[in-house]
Amino acid sequence: MNKKQRRRRRRLQRLLLRIRNAAEHAEAQAGELNALAREIASVGIIPDRAIVGKPILIRDYRLSTDESDTVQIWHAALLLPDGIGALVWDSDEYLDLPPEFEPSVAETRWHFVPFVACPPVAKALLAGHAESLFGEVMRLVELRRQWLQPLNPA
Repeated sequence: MNKKQRRRRRRLQRLLLRIRNAAEHAEAQAGELNALAREIASVGIIPDRAIVGKPILIRDYRLSTDESDTVQIWHAALLLPDGIGALVWDSDEYLDLPPEFEPSVAETRWHFVPFVACPPVAKALLAGHAESLFGEVMRLVELRRQWLQPLNPA
């Protein structure tokens, strides 16, 4: 093995280690985030809702005998009460969506991959989107604040 090959191999090993470490860190947080999503839904403030974040990953389908010119597009998502995960779209289907498309909860469930079923690279990338997804939950709670007023002591 020449010097260039060894250098590439070391870079790949470092990348894989960073992905695995980030995925393990995300796994440590996912249980708590999923419990929070279930709790939010169970108290009835936001019982059943899909919150779609930004794209996190574009990847080819697994190799097959079919020639395919489409890819998978993965979006960060929070499904109440299910928890954090990703929506996975075929690129042809994704490109046909209107610009301001908001999927229904039923459609979201069809495309939803729960965190535990995501590959390590998606888990690692999802960790960076949890804050914005739960930030949207807070925004929705704030919109409902008027009917929560009777719960605040005067």
